[in-house]
Amino acid sequence: MTFFNNKELQEAPEIPDDVTNIRALFNSCENLVKVYNLPKKAINMFGTFANCKKIKNITEIPNSVIDMGGTFLGCVAMVEAPIIPSNVQTLNITFQGCVNLEQV
Repeated sequence: MTFFNNKELQEAPEIPDDVTNIRALFNSCENLVKVYNLPKKAINMFGTFANCKKIKNITEIPNSVIDMGGTFLGCVAMVEAPIIPSNVQTLNITFQGCVNLEQV
């Protein structure tokens, strides 16, 4: 999987539904603001959006996800946390540094 740690990326490209590992996929995409979909079979989201400083929310986390450690670490513009699927096992530092969260 290619990593998109491109500081200019504003919209996430579509990711095929059969991709299971999106670990750190958009890490440090500081200008990322739009994510339309996440792969339906994603399991590992560790650090996927860490340090995406302009992202405000993610509408839906796939039910298949197990690891969300550090997923939104440092997402300072995030105002609303997504619903966490019941089978997620790892959440350490998921929202650390999300200083503007209004809803969790």
